Amino acid sequence: MESGRDRLTFRRVQLAQIVKQAMDCMVPVAEAAGVQLIHDSTQVEIAADPDRLLQVLTNLLSNAVKFSPRNSTISVLMRPDPNGVTLSVVDPGRGIPADKLETIFGRFQQVDASDARQKGGTGLGLAICRTIVLQHSGRIWAERNPVRGSTFRVYLPYKPVPIGTEDPIFDPEAEKVAEVMAFAESTSRSQGKRLSLVKD
Repeated sequence: MESGRDRLTFRRVQLAQIVKQAMDCMVPVAEAAGVQLIHDSTQVEIAADPDRLLQVLTNLLSNAVKFSPRNSTISVLMRPDPNGVTLSVVDPGRGIPADKLETIFGRFQQVDASDARQKGGTGLGLAICRTIVLQHSGRIWAERNPVRGSTFRVYLPYKPVPIGTEDPIFDPEAEKVAEVMAFAESTSRSQGKRLSLVKD
């Protein structure tokens, strides 16, 4: 996943098509993990950059698969309201402690310090997701499920406030992520490698 600071190209899109595309991409990974992916049939049209939203949803699904047990199901739900739509990724995984629900969106954050070793990832994925969602005039947050697991929700307005072409929304955390990404890219090139940040 890119740093999230790329210029966005907005157009009218069917959110359900982006959901299906993300799920199709994740099916091989989910099947290997013994996890089923399902989504509802809600049809909602919004103004968005489909490639950036695909990055967000792919990241959320990747994390959900990573932390869900075998023979479980991950659900993607869409709930429209008069002003926008809430996209939810519901997983039956281990859940997120209450004191981590906000901090996990910071750079280099993991729910457990051992996750980077055991599950992989850099801890930048959710920070980048937040930047992309903010660029859509939306918001992203996490909730603890009543019984087990977590739900990540993304609220997207039907008509996002246009971001000035010369003066995009300034997000200090996003600027830090962009700087880290630039340094990581430079380092990886010197080592003949390329980082992949689709996973948190």
